Amino acid sequence: MSSNVEEKRDEAPALLRIRPLRQGDDGPIRDVFAGMSAKSRHLRFHSPMPRLSPAMIHKLAATKPGHHVVLVASVGGRDVGIARWVRDIIDPERADVGISVVDKHQGRGVGRALLETLARDAENWGVTKFSFAVHRRNVVMLRLLHSWGAPVHSVDDRYEAVLPTASMKSVTWASMRSRSATSGK
Repeated sequence: MSSNVEEKRDEAPALLRIRPLRQGDDGPIRDVFAGMSAKSRHLRFHSPMPRLSPAMIHKLAATKPGHHVVLVASVGGRDVGIARWVRDIIDPERADVGISVVDKHQGRGVGRALLETLARDAENWGVTKFSFAVHRRNVVMLRLLHSWGAPVHSVDDRYEAVLPTASMKSVTWASMRSRSATSGK
């Protein structure tokens, strides 16, 4: 599974590529983490995260088809985003989702493209809904969930949402091609 979305920059067009992470390939994990500010890391991991431990890197780089799927987004040959779904053990039609996008590419459609591709992949494995745990200050992710019509509930120190994967297909690849993931248009 690999998806391509054309990106436009003022200087030259680039290509947003989405591909599966190969089992144990921790380079993209390290690259995306390195491109995130302390604030972005805090919003993603719900606590200060100055570095990833070797055990955490190993866990984030682990994949298992149909159970733990990780996608990598790259622009111009550089890894700029990671999204994953992990199947719920109790409800196998449900999966928890996590996403990270380097600061330089946030707000440019990379996260949306990753999540839509992730949803299509999950449906192929029988996953029909995604669960999100979102930091209270992560307004970008909250906006994205609202754009898909997700009911968001306050739980302790975070927001939670469950969204049918089918509802995440609101933007087609054709319309993504006309948008720019690097210029924010």
